[in-house]
Amino acid sequence: MIKVLRALFLVVVAGFAAWMASDLRAEEEETSPTAADFQKPKNKWVARLAGPRGRGPFPAVMVLHGCDGVAWHSRDWARRVESWGYATLIVDSYTPRGQNVICEDVSVVSFAKRAQDIAAGADYLRTLPAIDPKRIGAVGLSHGGSGALRAAREKSGAKAAGLQAIVAYYPWCPRQAAPLATDVLILIGEADDWTPAQRCLDLLEQYEKVEGRRPMVKVYPKATHAFEVRASDRLDFGHPEKFHPTAAADSFAATRQFLDERLRY
Repeated sequence: MIKVLRALFLVVVAGFAAWMASDLRAEEEETSPTAADFQKPKNKWVARLAGPRGRGPFPAVMVLHGCDGVAWHSRDWARRVESWGYATLIVDSYTPRGQNVICEDVSVVSFAKRAQDIAAGADYLRTLPAIDPKRIGAVGLSHGGSGALRAAREKSGAKAAGLQAIVAYYPWCPRQAAPLATDVLILIGEADDWTPAQRCLDLLEQYEKVEGRRPMVKVYPKATHAFEVRASDRLDFGHPEKFHPTAAADSFAATRQFLDERLRY
């Protein structure tokens, strides 16, 4: 099984010509991939699948990139999660839609579309013999984290009931709480002026009135957006980003524990 998984380390999958030719603003159901789309070898849907050493079936975690697309940051996250013993799938939500970096207008690819990509990715993973179909989660970064929160909703088009865990790093938290279909951990910086932590705290407070699961929210003092990215201090589209080693290390430990408790039983 592991040989099969390794052979799929770089998989160019899913998408179809008619979909690619459609209007980027078309209805969600007309622009969303399916598990079958991920299995097509000659199309435009891009994903990167990798597996840990050893014998499967493995638990799997999807890595969901931010507004800058599948960059080194996403690949670094996939390697990190793989080192924890998980198979990883990086799902590219931009290339098939003719996009690259959407940080100046994140509405170009909606959170609802990201959620549907997550559902399709999970369905695809379940078709692989090296993956345990009952142990699939996701780690979303910024825009990907926002899409992951949308996917976590019980009534989301993503049908996230099949996921056992979602970790959202510095997402744009919604204003309204909705019943959750899976466990959610939100990790965000107190000094984040791009996706404010207060939105997530307000959302958490709303869940006191919602039956069922509540998200877990952890706010890191003095941490900015992308606090776990090991890079020099910078302005990213006008927003300060600074590596915070203490917050980064704690968030990695929290993420691993959260995933392990739900995916490594």
